[in-house]
Amino acid sequence: MKNNIYYIGEAHLVSEAEISNIENLVRYSLPEDYKEFISNYGYGNLNELLLFEIPDEDFIKNNFTEYLDLWEWDETLQQRALHSVMIAKTIDGDIILALNDENSPYLLLPRHSEYPKSFVGFWEIINWYKNEYHLKELYFDSYYQSDWRFFHIEGEFSDLKLEKIAILYKKFKKNYAIDVIFGEENYQPKCVLQNIGGWIYFNLDTGEIRMKFQKLFTSKANEIIGFLEQYAIMK
Repeated sequence: MKNNIYYIGEAHLVSEAEISNIENLVRYSLPEDYKEFISNYGYGNLNELLLFEIPDEDFIKNNFTEYLDLWEWDETLQQRALHSVMIAKTIDGDIILALNDENSPYLLLPRHSEYPKSFVGFWEIINWYKNEYHLKELYFDSYYQSDWRFFHIEGEFSDLKLEKIAILYKKFKKNYAIDVIFGEENYQPKCVLQNIGGWIYFNLDTGEIRMKFQKLFTSKANEIIGFLEQYAIMK
């Protein structure tokens, strides 16, 4: 648990040398609170909503040079964005930039609004998304050595399919020591197992199952895959 954010998996933290390499490319210093964040968390996602990836200094130039009129902003802010670094994005298509601006170093370019939003501090961004999406608990899922498996429950009728996944979910909870469960109140439990560096997600409304683990825990993950394959089909 870091800053009230639950951490899933083994971290691969970003070194000072890696940060310096990024700053040398963009020729300005990244915000201190952002550097502190990736130094402590590495790259990964927050609640499968905010995606923190390797900073990309060419993202805006390569993708939006001809489309800057998508947003209502002045020429000064446009130029700062063109020479900025993309530090995060969201599953909904928002883009978060680190600007060369000490007074307002962060800029959110929203997918579904014409108006960019500025932030002074990095944690303001996280708190804004927490409130905007009504996130009760925050968790950070490391990208380090990530691997995935996908399963589905067979059944000619939806009621039968949902009955099968409900039974499987109960058996899974009985057979495995789960560290924490997120989303159970929404019938979409994500069962975190730190001994695989990941989780198993059950959608009790659709019969979908997703599994994420880290490759350094492949042996334990394969055991769970074998268990799931007794009841579900891997895609």
